[in-house]
Amino acid sequence: MLFYLQTEFDKLLVLSIGGPHLAGIYAIIMRLVDLNAIPIRTFSMMLVQRMMRAPELLSRLAIKSGIEGGVFLVSTLALLSLGIVLHFFPNALGKNVAEAAPW
Repeated sequence: MLFYLQTEFDKLLVLSIGGPHLAGIYAIIMRLVDLNAIPIRTFSMMLVQRMMRAPELLSRLAIKSGIEGGVFLVSTLALLSLGIVLHFFPNALGKNVAEAAPW
């Protein structure tokens, strides 16, 4: 619940400082980030459940580093691929998103 309150508070803060146009662009960008984060959160939840069942996985530094690096790599590649798609096809997610695509 606090996560959603923080998200709404951020929008109000951007609205009060930057105006309605900037707040709209901010909201679109945050939705795009959430669109990429949903599969990554699901993967992370499954990974945490696996690690809780087998805590010996965390005893080796190579496995811990691999997990952290894998999550970083997948999330970065997802955002990068969405940015590339929107660069070449700005209307791919609708005309409202096309305005925020350069950001």
